[in-house]
Amino acid sequence: MILESLVRYYEALAEKGELSTPGWSRVDVSYALDIDIHGRLKQVVCLKQENQNGKMSPRKMLVPQQVNKTSGINSNYLCENSSYFLGLDSKGKAERSKNCFMAAAEIHKKNMPAGEDVTTAVNNFFDNWDIGRADNCPELQEYKKDFLKSGNFVFLYEGKFAQDYEAVKQQWNKNYQSESKEKCLCSVTGKYDELAELHNKIKNIRNAQMAGASLVSFNAPAFESYGKERGWNAQTGQYAVFAYGEALNYLTNKLTYKNYIGDTAVLFYALSGETVYQDAFSAIFLGDEDYYSEQDLSRLTEDICEGKMVDFEDEKLDPNMEFYLLGIAPNNARLSIRFFERATFGQFVRNIKHHQDRLRIVNDEKSTGKFLTTWQLLQETCREKGDMSPVLAGELTRSIIENSRYPATMINAVDLRIRADHQINPNRAAMIKAYYLKNENKYIPKEVLTVGLNKETDDIPYNLGRLFAVLERIQCAANPGLNATIKDKFFGGASSTPATIMPKLIDLAQKHLRKLEAGRKVYFDKLLGEILDKLDERLPRKLNMPERGAFQLGYYHQMQEFFKKKEREDN
Repeated sequence: MILESLVRYYEALAEKGELSTPGWSRVDVSYALDIDIHGRLKQVVCLKQENQNGKMSPRKMLVPQQVNKTSGINSNYLCENSSYFLGLDSKGKAERSKNCFMAAAEIHKKNMPAGEDVTTAVNNFFDNWDIGRADNCPELQEYKKDFLKSGNFVFLYEGKFAQDYEAVKQQWNKNYQSESKEKCLCSVTGKYDELAELHNKIKNIRNAQMAGASLVSFNAPAFESYGKERGWNAQTGQYAVFAYGEALNYLTNKLTYKNYIGDTAVLFYALSGETVYQDAFSAIFLGDEDYYSEQDLSRLTEDICEGKMVDFEDEKLDPNMEFYLLGIAPNNARLSIRFFERATFGQFVRNIKHHQDRLRIVNDEKSTGKFLTTWQLLQETCREKGDMSPVLAGELTRSIIENSRYPATMINAVDLRIRADHQINPNRAAMIKAYYLKNENKYIPKEVLTVGLNKETDDIPYNLGRLFAVLERIQCAANPGLNATIKDKFFGGASSTPATIMPKLIDLAQKHLRKLEAGRKVYFDKLLGEILDKLDERLPRKLNMPERGAFQLGYYHQMQEFFKKKEREDN
């Protein structure tokens, strides 16, 4: 299903002219070897261009399809590095570089069209180039330090790249299609095709190998079956391998930091190949406050959930468009699939909206509808920024896009962080509320899982949290400028073993009340009385995790109520 969807996506993009046809690849090229009819090197032309970050980066060029390289020597045609085209490398392996150059000469003499000037020029270059003097060649000195590190070359003849000559294109297409290889029934397309023993490398995945990593590979007996080697273990045709590789590399080339959740790269694509669906989904799921306001995203989401055709970036969004999400993470020289989901675009947006609705909670910024990205939520589960669990990242993403139960590891991690640093910010409170709304639990009733304070509920853990907030507020009112409050010392104990901690804090509050002026003392006395009336005389000896969640929400809601009251007083 994954490869099939990528092949169909490739076909949609190829029809629009976005991707190359079989036999050709878009490759990063840094330099061109400008040669004359005699094969003499006239100059090295730098092809790098300035990118959006102001840095120089290689140019994407359409060249004959690249081979899948292993540890051996295997030359590409018309596009290669300095070892193959110049016999030079930075590792001091002169013999290997010589063999690379000879392999490149052989493949070019085999594939270049007869009777063409460009053929004469390229063949003369390989016949006349002196590897022994290459290191001191004057024409190479300006860029030698850079291209020895990395970078591909192409040939330039009479102001035109060799691969762009029509005769060269026709000859390559003929040779590529006539290669005699074993046939198989392709498991992706269901058609007979040449067997692909090796699959294309996927590039631009963070922390994967720079040269690319394999999505499908068999390089040891442990991964093989019935004595079959390489591609015979999962029979896939050359066309399908080329198509899904082109589609994946097209998607990974557009990855930004926002597309990563933990170590997982999140790819998404519409079957039609239209990028407007990717842009809209990125804004809704990953967040894009630089371009779209919360009001814009809310309105867009509402319209899509109602099944309306929506105008977005001067194009139409069809809620019924088939849409895919693919999560890929690096695993040594391979890529592992974290998740793969298929649904209509509208269904994915509806699932995200359900998730965002569950997260709605009051906060001191007076906003209850703020879009919280998955990355923001995951930050609340770890001690240091970026140190999030890759497993939790995948599980949480899947639960959001499937509208299924949240992973237990999420609430465990949030509870652990609150008990460690005693901080209940809006994001953590929203996560507690959302978790127990979706994962119903008899120990935490829905009546406490509200956007704002619920003064009517008799739930004991929730009211204990409210009580703790009031006791802390009394302490702060009586002792302005405190560096640490009862929360810093007693919050963990109060939310776990209230019968042990709360009576002491209530007694302490009575001493603090005596320091207050009459009006404030009456206000806090009345508030304490209202909450204490909802509690049993015997406080619970211990609260389990769901009950601690109710305690934490009660504390948070009550503190937000104090912020609202202060704003009213200030106004």
